[in-house]
Amino acid sequence: MAVVRESTQDGAGIHQNLAVTRDCQRWRLTVVGQEGGDVLYRIENVRSGKALEVVGGQKWAGAVIAQRTYGGGDARHQQWRLIPVCPAADGPQMYEIANHNSGLLLQVDTNARATIRQDGADGNQQGRQWQLLPV
Repeated sequence: MAVVRESTQDGAGIHQNLAVTRDCQRWRLTVVGQEGGDVLYRIENVRSGKALEVVGGQKWAGAVIAQRTYGGGDARHQQWRLIPVCPAADGPQMYEIANHNSGLLLQVDTNARATIRQDGADGNQQGRQWQLLPV
């Protein structure tokens, strides 16, 4: 998952990209609170310092994900929950990443440079499972 064209601007899109060791593909998770027993995170791009968000705070499936300056504790559309998913035998731990505002999951299609969107729990299961690696 990377910021399009390595942008540092508010509103820059997020897409799938080949894994390389560039800061536009690195994300910092910072705890911003708890609600109902769930830990809430801000997911911040290392290069830009901007937070991952659902554009416009939309609550519908298919809404686009972008980066923007973090809006603070009331910015529920910039807060995320990690949901552990049972890994395949001998596989890495995977997560679904749910938006705090909409409850929908980060989702990507399999095409190169596909736009990251939010979607429900139906459909492409692999497209909504994410592996987190320390860097």
